[in-house]
Amino acid sequence: MYLDPRSIIHSWLNNESIESRLSGPHDYLRVAESALSEDIQDLIEYLVPNLSTAENEILNFRRAQLGNDAEAAQTHLANALTYSRNSSSRDHILEARIRMEWGVLRSTLDENEIAGTDLKWAMERFSALEEGHPWHGIACLNMAEWHRARNEWGMSLAIHSSISRHGPHQIETIAMSRRMAADIYVEIGQMMNALRNMWISFHGFQHTGLMDLAVESGLQWLDLGLAFVESSAPLMDTVVENSTPRSHQEKITEPVVNLSDVKSAYNWICDNLENRSGLNRPDLHVLADTADMLGVEFNTDGIQDQELLKRYQ
Repeated sequence: MYLDPRSIIHSWLNNESIESRLSGPHDYLRVAESALSEDIQDLIEYLVPNLSTAENEILNFRRAQLGNDAEAAQTHLANALTYSRNSSSRDHILEARIRMEWGVLRSTLDENEIAGTDLKWAMERFSALEEGHPWHGIACLNMAEWHRARNEWGMSLAIHSSISRHGPHQIETIAMSRRMAADIYVEIGQMMNALRNMWISFHGFQHTGLMDLAVESGLQWLDLGLAFVESSAPLMDTVVENSTPRSHQEKITEPVVNLSDVKSAYNWICDNLENRSGLNRPDLHVLADTADMLGVEFNTDGIQDQELLKRYQ
């Protein structure tokens, strides 16, 4: 079980001890990066003395990224790679992480071929060194997205399918992978596969407490599934459990959604959607459409979308 940086940040903000829980390789760096993204400066100051020179360069790289300083980001990343390869303190996991970051950075600079080489090298190195490491999961997602950007949907889906929902990858990685795979299936017109994968994503994010992402996946699932509701449809959990790889000759399964799944998704999203403000809220239109289909009253409290309010006047 890998450390969850969110739990460390929560403990820090509640003045609880964290030192004994930072025992794994790169735990200090992973928490420092999360603290940086949330601008918790006192925690960063506490963690930095425990970072290696290469780790500190990665943290500076991330800081430059957040500041949109591309030149500094490249400098710090190059320094980190040099330090990670030091013969007296070589860190293979960190080296793979740095190569992954180079791949992502080069993609933004339109150096697509060499970016793909870096991303593939990092993914394969992580797989050999520590399959299921949080950084391994990120490397797989980045490699899959690189293929998708090149319209290589089959290659992208192959990587996503290698991320088993039974592990060893973290649930957050699995949930994000299934969400990305669902988007690809929509693009190629395989709606049942899209619904199945988005359902896994929806529940995976719920399980890990990533509520905003769970709401987004749930809304996408509803948006995709409302046109295919049938009373005799199998429950989506059953579809997930019974899914098997499809041969090229096998007929694509027609999309069907059970009404009870629609009800449960709708109720959960309504209970967990915190913000209803904003003048343009297509997500609330999806909920309104679902409420109409279910024959239940839609709560308009806090809604500012005028088109949606007119609908219920």
